[in-house]
Amino acid sequence: MFPASRSTFEIFGTTTITAENNAFGLFCPAGGKLSDPFGRGTFVFRNNGIGMLFNAGCSALVNPAKLTVQNNRTGIQADSADILSFVTDPPNGSAITGNGTDVNLKFGTRATLQGITIGTIACDKTVW
Repeated sequence: MFPASRSTFEIFGTTTITAENNAFGLFCPAGGKLSDPFGRGTFVFRNNGIGMLFNAGCSALVNPAKLTVQNNRTGIQADSADILSFVTDPPNGSAITGNGTDVNLKFGTRATLQGITIGTIACDKTVW
């Protein structure tokens, strides 16, 4: 989980981030940034209130994404986030499934989710 005082998290080497049984698996505070441009990170979030939470102005670049986001009340939630890009090409078994709502995007969030198995997506009319 991101500490509240840190707003930028960059991955450049092989890293696994796992969170289970928390309020949030990964929390990106307002204006924060998650960056894994070479796809060396593995993200596993299970049994949390929210697997990944992106607040206003947060951005994420994870390419190629290696995600397992399962059994959370909400898998990924973004409210007013900047640009979220989780791209896996070719697909590598990444999944955002089995959550109450798998992906919930709100209030102008821009997102690209490619090559990832996703169960349910909820978006308000401002999302693109």
